[in-house]
Amino acid sequence: MYTKMLILILYLFSLFITSCRTVQKGELSHSCVNVNDTLVIRFHGVADAVRFKMCEGLEFMLRKGSGGHFEGSFASKDLDDAIFSYDIIAYSLDSAKNYVDLHYRNNRNGDNLFIYHGKNRSAPFPNSKLIKGKIISKDIASKYLGETRKVSIYYPPTYDRHVPIIYLTDGTIVGDYAGYIDTLIADKIIKPVILVGIHSSDDHRYEEYVEGSDDNAYFTKHRDFFIEDVLKNSELEIKDWRGDRYMYGFSNGAAFCMYMGLNYPSLFKEVIAFSTADYISEYVKPIEFKFEKYPTFYMGAGKYEEEIYKDSEAFYAKMVDKDVKVRFKSFTSGHDFNVWKYEFLAYLQTELKYK
Repeated sequence: MYTKMLILILYLFSLFITSCRTVQKGELSHSCVNVNDTLVIRFHGVADAVRFKMCEGLEFMLRKGSGGHFEGSFASKDLDDAIFSYDIIAYSLDSAKNYVDLHYRNNRNGDNLFIYHGKNRSAPFPNSKLIKGKIISKDIASKYLGETRKVSIYYPPTYDRHVPIIYLTDGTIVGDYAGYIDTLIADKIIKPVILVGIHSSDDHRYEEYVEGSDDNAYFTKHRDFFIEDVLKNSELEIKDWRGDRYMYGFSNGAAFCMYMGLNYPSLFKEVIAFSTADYISEYVKPIEFKFEKYPTFYMGAGKYEEEIYKDSEAFYAKMVDKDVKVRFKSFTSGHDFNVWKYEFLAYLQTELKYK
């Protein structure tokens, strides 16, 4: 009896110390709890069905119990170190027996998700809306693109000619990332860094980021625009600049980063590419390693974005075989914009650690 009671106490204690915050809305609430490398999702409220949905990854219906209780689970050995976005979708049945969303979240536009933090990732990154540096936005009229393209740039409060510059695909994210990075700089956690975010095309993002067949005119024009217009313009504005170049992107943006690092290796110190979609899959043509020296690569992918993860693992192995300096991190996630942001910030804390 004593042994059973002790086991029960330890079990309840483990629920307490490894659970994420219980989230409530009116009479609806849920929690996610790591129990011995199994994430247990519990929902309570008046509903007829409930779905757990990882951002572009794993999803399943919770089992309905009594008294408005629902529960489901999945096993993973990395839950203590995991961070991922997810949704809990609660349904009711209308008079016609159709499932109707109860809108457990206030915002259904896809960018307001719950976030699971493992116990080793529970401390949020500091963020400030009132940054000490500055963000500017400018338009570059490009003869290569035949149009004007917007670029967003974050400058820290102070920097010298050795300041590193990180070029970001999908440059609208500069506005989201800047508050975190500005605070990390102000708190002397990382060294000053400049972000240069190149906005993607509204109509031809995929074609500009992913090299396809040899006659892909959108890709070629965008590549030349990036090299001739963006790099040169950004660096000429810093007198006698002597810093390092980095490049960061995710999804199709990561495909462009991988292409640049492999085909123009002298330009960059390091390439950070998360959840690389296409290009490294080598469906169109195999990728050749034609240079003696390459930048360092840092790759990552979510194990629940199965095809992308499989392609990333395979190409990582190929790069290792070619003696390219590369690291790979497995994320316990799907194709997740929040994971990309948090993992990038974690990367900066290591790579650009304040000394």
